[in-house]
Amino acid sequence: MNGLGEAAPIDGNLGGWTAFAIVQCVLLLLYGLPGFRIMQRSGNPGWLGLMFAVPFLNLVAFWGLAFARWPVENPATASKGHK
Repeated sequence: MNGLGEAAPIDGNLGGWTAFAIVQCVLLLLYGLPGFRIMQRSGNPGWLGLMFAVPFLNLVAFWGLAFARWPVENPATASKGHK
């Protein structure tokens, strides 16, 4: 509204907040979904994969996974036939 009680004209411009929300949803899909699967496969709760979509928190997740023990490294949890 423009202060006079009239609605702003619709001219095809999305506006700053709408564009920001769209970009954030795209980033959530690009980083969050693969992060979800990586966390599940590493034996962690999948929701922790959403950390990959959050700036600076994604670095914590990346470094945490780099130095964590993975189920593949533990012979007791590895499936037979795989080394």
